[in-house]
Amino acid sequence: MSQVKYKYLLTLQFDIRPESVQGYYRYVLQELVPSMQKLGLPMRAAWHTAYGDYPMRQLDFLAEDLNTIRSLLAASDWKRLENGLQEYITHYQHKVMDFDETRFQW
Repeated sequence: MSQVKYKYLLTLQFDIRPESVQGYYRYVLQELVPSMQKLGLPMRAAWHTAYGDYPMRQLDFLAEDLNTIRSLLAASDWKRLENGLQEYITHYQHKVMDFDETRFQW
């Protein structure tokens, strides 16, 4: 069985609204992460910033190729997921970058 070689990373960065923490966790764990997995982008990591002027949260999703990410970002499913997430967060941005498993990517 061959191992999947991930080449790209979709990173979501944001701050969680203090009044929405419970709803945020429910949405991410029950909707966002399982849906991204079904769309072909498994989660690599979730990061929390405890100190400094950086986004509070970073979620990283992996992709085998750039077309997978491009297709996702153009899909109505992505818009629905992104809009759902934005109900619980502020200062949202996403990035697509080459994946380097040897280092943290910001």
